[in-house]
Amino acid sequence: MMHHDGQRFRDLARLAVLVALFGIGACSERVDDPQLSSHGTAWMQLSSADFHGAVVREDGAESCRACHGDDYEGDHGVPGCTSCHDGLGGHPMGWVEGTVHGAVVASTGTAECATCHGADFGGGWSGIGCFTCHEGPGGHPAGWGAEGQHGPVVAQAGAAGCARCHGEDYLGGSSGISCSACHHGIGGHPLGWADGDRHGAAAAADVDACAGCHGADYQGSWSGVGCFTCHDGPGGH
Repeated sequence: MMHHDGQRFRDLARLAVLVALFGIGACSERVDDPQLSSHGTAWMQLSSADFHGAVVREDGAESCRACHGDDYEGDHGVPGCTSCHDGLGGHPMGWVEGTVHGAVVASTGTAECATCHGADFGGGWSGIGCFTCHEGPGGHPAGWGAEGQHGPVVAQAGAAGCARCHGEDYLGGSSGISCSACHHGIGGHPLGWADGDRHGAAAAADVDACAGCHGADYQGSWSGVGCFTCHDGPGGH
């Protein structure tokens, strides 16, 4: 009886090993099958909490490398991020071309961008920062904040376009950067310009230079500040 029991145990053990080996082989075959998706149906449903975009935003994309490749371009029949998106960040095709992303940021602000691009907009888990192409999240070209760069543009075109990001009062808006942080208002004059006789001395030296922002009649023009606000004309009396 003991002999038969021992033989039966050995037969069952062999069968278990065969079943395990078959199971491993079957799993390997299924994982390599490009038609097999390891994600659930909610993975592609925009309204779901398990939508892949929401998951990637929350956890980053590092774990995606295992199936989608180190460069996220797809691997072994598995699609890459660029099959549908303009990179692994999930933006639609053409996002970085022209003014597409700039218009969105100008409209909604930069808070949403920080989730993927970092609180300092230096790249975050996405590895792409605003500073890669711009002088910060505002979208201005490199050197924009340097002396003599943005000033002439504003003097030529006016400040209305700046209000979209810097606010109607130019105190920061969605950009969080106020003209008054560096200047005495939107005109670009240095802090303390209206105090004492600083602006008076400058006007006495070349009052025609004031017309570019304050108007040919010195009533304010696009700057909204005219000599007549405080004086009896550009003479300063």
